[in-house]
Amino acid sequence: MKLAYLVLVVVLSCATAFTTVWWTGHAPSDVPAGRTDQPAFERVIKTNTLRCAYIVIPPEFIRDPNTGKFSGIVYDIAEEMAKSLNLKIDWVDEVSFGNLAEGLKTGRYDIVCDALYLGNVSMARVVDHLLPIYYTGTGVYVRADDHRFDDNLAAIDVPNVTIATIDAEMSQFIREQSFPASQNFSLPQNTDLTQLFLSVETHKADVTFADESVYTPYRAANPGKLRDLVLNNPLQVHAHSFVVNKGESKLASMLNLALREMLLSGRIDAIIKKYETPQSGILRVAKSYAPQ
Repeated sequence: MKLAYLVLVVVLSCATAFTTVWWTGHAPSDVPAGRTDQPAFERVIKTNTLRCAYIVIPPEFIRDPNTGKFSGIVYDIAEEMAKSLNLKIDWVDEVSFGNLAEGLKTGRYDIVCDALYLGNVSMARVVDHLLPIYYTGTGVYVRADDHRFDDNLAAIDVPNVTIATIDAEMSQFIREQSFPASQNFSLPQNTDLTQLFLSVETHKADVTFADESVYTPYRAANPGKLRDLVLNNPLQVHAHSFVVNKGESKLASMLNLALREMLLSGRIDAIIKKYETPQSGILRVAKSYAPQ
């Protein structure tokens, strides 16, 4: 009788282990370190906490160098979004454009709370974008005394013109897609965006691309150094949004509901007004209705 019972226990144990491997695709011990077994949505609901990654890019996301305190457009929007859902935010990780998707995949954080370009379609394979929170126009910046490309952007797309870009950032994709014949002055992923403008100013490159909102503080500190070839007529217009891991539809649906209400109530507009200047170039999301 005892022998039969022992055999039954062994059989059931093997069956359980086989079922676990068959259902999950790996044994429990093979789960990557730091990876949560639950989808992000279930973990957020269970803990009432939304773990956010961020990228420090003023005025979107600002970190005070003296106090370490956070502020900025996307910081305030994320905090207000979480508050409306009775969640608290844990700002867990500073990331770069090149590694942000990996942290979502491995479960280090639930969402990247940064205004990422919705137009970066290469990211669509690994992340899901939430609703756009605003739009920006991309400028084309050259030295103030360089008139080679005035009214002729096609003249940039030649081998003797160098464009400053940051790896995995939109400047890289614009050069590759629109000016592939040009030379590339490539900067590492974590480079401050201000270095794009400094690269042109110091003759390391001839041209660069960036949001008008990013250029505004540089221009204020360095008047007369550069100029925008497409002022008031952006080279491209990009939607900006938060991103979650690919397939996290429940989490995306919940967060989108909060963002939609914030857009319609004017709360996102009020947050943007706190940080923008007349030269910021931030464009609002159109309301989804027309007044009678």
